[in-house]
Amino acid sequence: MESFCILCNQPTAHKGLYQTLKRCRICSLVSAKEDPGQEELAGVYGKGYFFEGEYLNYLEEKEPLQKNFRKWIPLLKQFVPHGKLFEIGSAYGFFLELAQKQWEVKGVDISGPACEYGKSQGLNVECGDFLDIPVEAAQYNVFCLWDTIEHLQKPHLYIRKISETIAPGGIICLTTGDIDALVPRMQGGKWRMIHPPSHLFYFSKKTLFALLRKNDFEIVHASHAGFYRSLKRVLFSLAVLRKNGKWKALYESYNRLKLRDFCFYLNLFDILLVIARKGS
Repeated sequence: MESFCILCNQPTAHKGLYQTLKRCRICSLVSAKEDPGQEELAGVYGKGYFFEGEYLNYLEEKEPLQKNFRKWIPLLKQFVPHGKLFEIGSAYGFFLELAQKQWEVKGVDISGPACEYGKSQGLNVECGDFLDIPVEAAQYNVFCLWDTIEHLQKPHLYIRKISETIAPGGIICLTTGDIDALVPRMQGGKWRMIHPPSHLFYFSKKTLFALLRKNDFEIVHASHAGFYRSLKRVLFSLAVLRKNGKWKALYESYNRLKLRDFCFYLNLFDILLVIARKGS
């Protein structure tokens, strides 16, 4: 059965990019070579994903994660100061906890443990796939996907559904890696964001803007965002996720010292922060 590129709709004509990725010869969209099945994805996003999986301990990352969200909320308010907000990939609800002070909020995530935690904190979250849940047309003014779109098997269908249901003049806000930025071009296949089957699509400004414009969104903000990170999380990522022996020794030594962890700000200019508005 012939398959088609999700962005340009042309019959797939890919060229290999690094060991695990492929690039569309027509529109340049980069994706993982292997498309995981539902059973494999269910294993990826179990409780272990947030605890000694992709994250060392997600709950301990609340402080740096909320520092990032606190930077972005004033930017969102410039475009939509009030109304209803929907977060896709809400995880443990750290963004919704802050956003509910400004908007009426709801979130969805495929992780059962994450959703249960969010509900225990009084948040309106639903466990499941955004594509499968009913969303009333024109109900939400803001849709957010923080570090989420790269995880989706069919990101074009999510953007289409958002376009079809968002209120006129509403905005979509997202962050994701920029595979055409300087750091990934220098590091090649060793770029930290390349780790399928967790990350399945690798956008650039060109391909992300094309996907949004194809669904009647106008780009109103684009920048390369810096992030607050905890030192322990950075060392864990380098040592465990990247399977680097030298960093593993440093990570283990740091743990033995039992120092109070701290977070710091870093911008490698390889993460896109994009806001796009739906026309009236």
